[in-house]
Amino acid sequence: MKIIVFGTGLYYENRKKQIDTVFPTGEICAFLDNNVDKHVQDGIQVYRPSEIVNLDYDIVLIMSSYYDEMYHELDLLNVPVSKIVKWENALKKSEGSFVKYFCGKEVGDSRGRVLVVSVFAGYSGVPIVATYMAKALMSIGYDAWVCAEGYDQRFVNEQVQIGINIIIYPNLHHGGVEERNWLRQFDHVIVNSFTMVKCVSWMSRQTHLVWWIHEASDYVKKVLIEEKEEIEQLNWNKIKLLAVSDVARNNISSLVDANSVEIFPYGIPNDEKVNKNKKNKFVFALIGTIEPRKGVDIFIDAAQKIDNRVCEFRIIGAIRDEEYAKKQLEKIKDESSIIYKGELSQRAVNEMLSEIDVLICPSREDPFPVTVVEAMMHSIPVIVSNKIGEASYITNGKNGFVFKDGDINELIKYMELLLTDKTLLDKVGQNARALYNDYFTMEQFAQRIETLIEQMK
Repeated sequence: MKIIVFGTGLYYENRKKQIDTVFPTGEICAFLDNNVDKHVQDGIQVYRPSEIVNLDYDIVLIMSSYYDEMYHELDLLNVPVSKIVKWENALKKSEGSFVKYFCGKEVGDSRGRVLVVSVFAGYSGVPIVATYMAKALMSIGYDAWVCAEGYDQRFVNEQVQIGINIIIYPNLHHGGVEERNWLRQFDHVIVNSFTMVKCVSWMSRQTHLVWWIHEASDYVKKVLIEEKEEIEQLNWNKIKLLAVSDVARNNISSLVDANSVEIFPYGIPNDEKVNKNKKNKFVFALIGTIEPRKGVDIFIDAAQKIDNRVCEFRIIGAIRDEEYAKKQLEKIKDESSIIYKGELSQRAVNEMLSEIDVLICPSREDPFPVTVVEAMMHSIPVIVSNKIGEASYITNGKNGFVFKDGDINELIKYMELLLTDKTLLDKVGQNARALYNDYFTMEQFAQRIETLIEQMK
C-alpha cells in the first residue's frame, strides 16, 4: 500500500513511529505540506498539495488536527473520498488502538495512583525524565504509571526490567467517553510535555493536573500555531504550570505570565561508575539528537581544530533532521577521529559514559538536557553553551564551563584547557558530581514531587 502523508508537523512527529503498526503493509511514498520549508521529511520527498495530481498512491493519510480544512482541500483537488483517511479513524480500526499495560512492579497499598503522561515512549529526554518521575513517586509510596500513545519496544523492555510501569494508550489524545472514564482511576495527573496540549485540553476539563514544560522555543511556537483551538479550550483553573528551567519557562511567556510558572528541575538515578575504562585517546562527546538546535555543527567545527592525534570525538544520537545530518556527516567522512555512533539505548549510553572524558553540549537552545546531568552524576566535566538550562547552575572553571552560544573559539579554549590540565579535569569532575548531589539526586526529586502533590490536594 502506497501512503501519502498530509502533514509534517508535530502531530506527525509524535505519531510517526506508530504508522508501521497501523499500516503493517504500508509504505510512505510522499508527504504533502502547505508550508513547505524543506524538500525532504524522513528521507522522503515533500510536495505541495496541488502536486498530488502527479503522484501515484493508494491513500492519503491526514496527520494534523486541521483535518476538516485539509479534507476540503483534497476534495477540491478531486482526490477520491475513499482514499482520504483520518489518522484517528485508522488508529481505532487497527490492533494498535488497544490499550497495553507493561507492568514493571506490582504495588499493593499505596498513597494514591499517579498518571505521568508523556510523549512517545522512546530514547529521548522527555520520556526518560517521565520514567524518573515515576521511579521517584514509587520511592515515596505512590502507584505511578507512565502513559504514552506509542512506544519503542526496546525502551519499554528496559524500563519494565527496572520496575517502571507503562501504559500505551493510542487514543490518548482523543478525550472521548472511554478516555474520561479511564482517567477516573487516577488520583493525580502530571502531563510531561508542552506538546501534549490535546491531552491537557480534555483532561483539564475533568480534573486538576500539573503541566510540566520542557520544550525549546521552536516546539512551543509550532504548538501555539498547530494547536491553537486546543489551547483556547484549556481550563486554566485546573492547571498548575511547572517548567524544568528558566529557559523552558521563558519559552511560554507569550502564553502565560512567566512569574506564575514554578521552576521544577528533575533528578536522575545515581548510577556512578567505579572505574573509567582506559583508552588510548582523550574522548570528547556530544550526546543528543542530530538537528540544528543541538549544535552538532559547532561541535564538529571545534573538533576539526583540535589535535586529533591525542583526541577522539564522538557524536551519539538519533537523526531528527535528515538534510542537516547529511551535511554534518559529509564534513566528517574523512575524519577518523570524529565518529558518529548513531542512536544508542539508555543502557548503552550509560556504558559509553565510562569512556568519556568531557561532555560537550553546544546547543543553540536546550531547556534541560538529561545528558548533562548524567555526566555530572558520573563526575564527567561538562562544557555547555549559555543557552541551556543547566548553565545557570554552573560556576565557570569550578564545576564546569559555559561558553557563549556559537563561539567556537571560546569552546576550543575550554576543551584544550581540560585536555592539557589533568588536575583541573579531575577537580571540575569532582565538583560536577557535588553539583549533582546538591540539586539533582532522586531523593531531592522525590521531595519536590511530594511537596507538589501535597499542594494539589
